[in-house]
Amino acid sequence: MSDRAGRRAWAALLAFYIAAALLFTWPLATEFNTAIWGDRFDAWTTLWLIWCLFESIATGEFGEVTDMIFFPVGYNLWSFGHMALQLMAIPLMALGLSVTAAYNTLAIFGLVGSALGAHLLGRHLSESHLGGLLAAAVFTFNPYLYGELGAGCIELVFAPFIPLYMLLLVRLAEAPSLKRALALGALLAITGPFNWYYSIFCILLTPVLGGLLLFGPAARHRLRFIGGIALAAVMVFMLTLPLFSRIKRETPARIDISAEMFTASAMEDARQFMDAQIPIEDLDLDRLNRFDATQVVQNSMTLQALMRGKFVTNPLDSTPGAFAWILGLMGLAACRRKGRDPVVILGIFTLLALGPYLRIHLATSLTDTELGRPLPYNWLYNHLPYFSKAYRPYRLNIINLAALAWLAAWV
Repeated sequence: MSDRAGRRAWAALLAFYIAAALLFTWPLATEFNTAIWGDRFDAWTTLWLIWCLFESIATGEFGEVTDMIFFPVGYNLWSFGHMALQLMAIPLMALGLSVTAAYNTLAIFGLVGSALGAHLLGRHLSESHLGGLLAAAVFTFNPYLYGELGAGCIELVFAPFIPLYMLLLVRLAEAPSLKRALALGALLAITGPFNWYYSIFCILLTPVLGGLLLFGPAARHRLRFIGGIALAAVMVFMLTLPLFSRIKRETPARIDISAEMFTASAMEDARQFMDAQIPIEDLDLDRLNRFDATQVVQNSMTLQALMRGKFVTNPLDSTPGAFAWILGLMGLAACRRKGRDPVVILGIFTLLALGPYLRIHLATSLTDTELGRPLPYNWLYNHLPYFSKAYRPYRLNIINLAALAWLAAWV
């Protein structure tokens, strides 16, 4: 394919994914300047953050701390933990877009970016645009991103970092080089300001996929491959070191979790706290920490949710979805042995997405039997530095979606 034909193909794909994103969020396109997709959770704080960043930069009064929210105490903007995507709204508003239209543009941009990232992975693996299209369809148009979009978490919808990280690891394994190692490090360093969740997930993915590649494409040059990963890690550490203290602002250190925190009485106490039934004078730091810890279980995937895979606006019920599983299994049947790497990734991260305890279905409390079944996530949460920031286990499904997209590329 000539360079001109290649550019035309990518231009056509870009237009296709924009149209697909608009269809996926229909009827948002008919109210692009007056409504947002979803009316839950983070949507309103994200709208406020976009407006705040624009106003403070436009007036030359930008600072890390502002009293334009939680007056008069104020708030540190680094506590949001994901300002890079919202900063992209500033030139849009400078061009005359309203804060609503800028928000919606970023939401569509997130879906299109995720699709293009997955397309690049699928195209490399299958050596065809058809494989890229199938990978993009699985990774982008699914219950997980649908739920996060409904919750207003547009920084989670913008997820090209995951498939691109897989792609760069594979390319480094195929032909280790300084250029490819630096590209891997640069991508991971950029991921953080957009979404620290996905940074942690990529770090978790590295030993799993890297270890598998050592016995595949990297078998002939293992030391060079390991050296490339080490160089990328040093690069990420040096580039993000100045941000470490600020990262802690988004999610302060959490207390260790244990079975006692999720008994029926503990979960009932958390429910009363959430419903504002506890007098303020009865609150203390220990009680607040214990309530905060219950989110780990409340944000874990259940076996029932895994099997249903419905499109729902509540992201807590999000799973890869039936379409992703069907195409993934079809791809596995077509590629057979070549599907080892994504299948292992899928098994490990599905287990992690179930959270600290194995639950059959969603309930207000855990049974003694469930509390007696601690899962690997439990240990990682309590012992792996910074892992407690990833206190919503169901979001690990983004790795599962990338693995299923990998398999789908071979259909």
